[in-house]
Amino acid sequence: MATKVSPIPTQYQPYFKDVDPLFYKKYVVWGLRSHKRDTFRYIMHHFYETLVALGLNVEWVDDDPGNAGVITKDTLVICPNMAAKHLPIVK
Repeated sequence: MATKVSPIPTQYQPYFKDVDPLFYKKYVVWGLRSHKRDTFRYIMHHFYETLVALGLNVEWVDDDPGNAGVITKDTLVICPNMAAKHLPIVK
C-alpha cells in the first residue's frame, strides 16, 4: 500500500490536523471576489492566497447561481454568511 504524502508543508500541518487535504480534491473560496469595497473581501483574498501558496487546487468564485457547478462532494468550501445566498448544499 502506498504511503500518503501530504501537500501541506510540515510546519503548517498542525493547523490542518482535523482536515485531510488528500480527501478534498478542490478548495473553493465562495463569494466576495468582485466586491472591491467589502472589508471581508480581504479575508477571503488571504484564504485564497494561502491555499494557492500551499499548492492546493483552489478556485475563488462570486456568490452567483452559475457557479454552483464548481462544488462537488469532495470540495471544501470557505464562505462568509453574507455571501452565501446561492451556495449549494452538495451531499
